[in-house]
Amino acid sequence: MNAPNLQALQRGDPEAWDEAFRWLWPVAFAAAQFRLQAFLPQDVEDVAIEALEALVEKVREMRSVEELKPLAASIAHHKAVSRLRAAFSDKRGRRQTESLDEHRDEAGDRAEISLLLRRSTLWRKKSSLSYCKKR
Repeated sequence: MNAPNLQALQRGDPEAWDEAFRWLWPVAFAAAQFRLQAFLPQDVEDVAIEALEALVEKVREMRSVEELKPLAASIAHHKAVSRLRAAFSDKRGRRQTESLDEHRDEAGDRAEISLLLRRSTLWRKKSSLSYCKKR
C-alpha cells in the first residue's frame, strides 16, 4: 500500500483519507492491541479508531507523510494506556486515576514499616533469649 498524498489529506480530500485509513489502520490497531489485548481486548478497535480520529486534527501540522505512522502509533499507545488506567480505576471502585509515583511512595512506606516491625520482632526475640540466659 502506498502512502497517501499529504497535501490532499491537509485539504480534507475524502479519497485521500480513505487511502490514509487503509494505510494507517494496521499501525494504530497494532499499537492499541499491544497494550490492551491482555486486559481489554474488546477495546482495541475503539482505541485504534479514536487514535485515527485524533490524527485527523494533527495532519495540518505534519511536514511529511512519513510522520503519520509513528504519530498514529503514539496516539494509539497513549489512548490505550489511558483506557487501562480508567478501567483499573473503575475496578478499584474509585473512578479516579492515580499517579504511579504515589503507589511507589506507598510501597516504600510499607517496606519501611515492615523493616521496622521485623527489627522490633528480632529485638524482642533477642531480648527474651538474653533474659532466659541470665536465669
